[in-house]
Amino acid sequence: MGSIGNCVSSLDQSFQEHFFCDLPTSLKTLIGRLDDYLQANSYMPVVRNPVLTSETFNRHWDQEKYENFRECIHRYREWIDDAYEENERSESIRKWRRVFGDEFAKGEVDTVATFSESSSLIKATGYRDIVNAVLVRGASFLDSFISPKLPHVEKLPWTIRQRFSVFVAAIEYLERFDSQGVRTLQSGQIVEKDRWIRFEARNANGILYASPDFEVRWQIVNTDNEAAQANQLRGGFDKSSDPGVRWESTSYRGAHWVEAFVISRREGRCWGRSGRFFVVVK
Repeated sequence: MGSIGNCVSSLDQSFQEHFFCDLPTSLKTLIGRLDDYLQANSYMPVVRNPVLTSETFNRHWDQEKYENFRECIHRYREWIDDAYEENERSESIRKWRRVFGDEFAKGEVDTVATFSESSSLIKATGYRDIVNAVLVRGASFLDSFISPKLPHVEKLPWTIRQRFSVFVAAIEYLERFDSQGVRTLQSGQIVEKDRWIRFEARNANGILYASPDFEVRWQIVNTDNEAAQANQLRGGFDKSSDPGVRWESTSYRGAHWVEAFVISRREGRCWGRSGRFFVVVK
């Protein structure tokens, strides 16, 4: 029995060491366990002084503060898990910066261009601007090249519950109210100026998100010098033009993106997000 007990103890120790084998894994484990507890307890628990049971440590908290803490920990868990699972080094560093701030691993990501305070693209590519880079290299590098944390991009105001799959479909039009589109667009495709694009938020079956129980908000982000010089940099969240649909015009040269968020009207939480859909305006 002794040898079996020692074997079980050894296995248990090895199992625990797996969750604390390095600093990132330890952080992921601790925040994950804390989030599991908080999500299982929607109401603030009573924390008593272990040596004076008549005293509690809740005197500086209330239910509202507890709920805010609970949501923040859940959000940080999602960010930490996302960064931990990312295999591409530069993208992983970018994701860890959501947790630790922009100074994290500063100087480590030499291939990733950022924007200065004036929102002008640092020309680290050797091309005149991002549009020229796309014309030569193609659009596949955009998602890792352009940071989603530009100075003018607003932070998400909702708690994310990724329950739905959300995809953005885009159709190019010469005029907004034309009866027929010019073509269906793929993310990162080149578009001329002064066109209209109809963006649609659809589920995995291609059905438009137009339910009265949900609304679709759109984060519209434009970049590069023309928009900055015109004082027209955008990064907020806009309502749909029609249920599940957003119309936008192509006014400024640059690599811009839209992202769709499906929001529960009852809960005020985000049940699905699409990821960035890039439009490169020439």
